[in-house]
Amino acid sequence: MIKQIDPRTTPEQRHAMATSWTQMDMTAAQVLAWLTAGILPTEYKLAALCLERGLTPQDMKTRLDGVRVVERLRSEGVDGVVAQLRSGAA
Repeated sequence: MIKQIDPRTTPEQRHAMATSWTQMDMTAAQVLAWLTAGILPTEYKLAALCLERGLTPQDMKTRLDGVRVVERLRSEGVDGVVAQLRSGAA
């Protein structure tokens, strides 16, 4: 998982990001699923919010009005995206 983190960061920053992901009590395969779905290594807090609201890595590929969920999360926030998904706006 740590090799997914931007190599331009310092070793300390990479360690902090990796530690933050592992503190979420996920396996390496689960973390890799989030990263593969488009969540950036620095967005572990976003992944945690998604998990709290019931979103999965598979949800990140869903399109709402032509825009992938993972992209909408960054601009609209988790609650707004969850509301759209739940209302069937996809």
